[in-house]
Amino acid sequence: MKKSISTLILLLPFITINAQEKIIANPLNLNYRFQASTSLSQQEDRRLSEVEAYREAADPEIHLFKDKYYLFASHSGGYWRSNDLAEWTYIPCQSIAVIGNYAPTVLNLNDTLYYMASGSPRIFFTANPDNDEWQELQNNRLTIGETDPAFFRDDDGRV
Repeated sequence: MKKSISTLILLLPFITINAQEKIIANPLNLNYRFQASTSLSQQEDRRLSEVEAYREAADPEIHLFKDKYYLFASHSGGYWRSNDLAEWTYIPCQSIAVIGNYAPTVLNLNDTLYYMASGSPRIFFTANPDNDEWQELQNNRLTIGETDPAFFRDDDGRV
């Protein structure tokens, strides 16, 4: 049910999120990072004011963790936290070395969040995502990076 709530928020233009009839709109009002639409080498001869840019927060994923919602998105440089799915606080992140990669995936397992993104076999974890204190999982058996990875937890609890 929690996963379907996050999917609905990202797919529906409007959704009521609590009994007080608080309504949010899609897209969410987040402080997305801007990405240049041309490569840096193509921009060298153009003034910065002439460079086209767009908002980037593809492949979003929301997880409920310890009574707070956490939203992860591609190329974000961090992630967002919310108590109510309407107001979001950005958490910049430097301890996840691949935070700028596409298609992040997150797993909530035994009061710990695990993070992985496209292009890297590295997995990071934390018990407190409110602080930038993620650690890299050392006994990871993956050897190559996947495209659009996803954690899967089976009915028997195995991941």
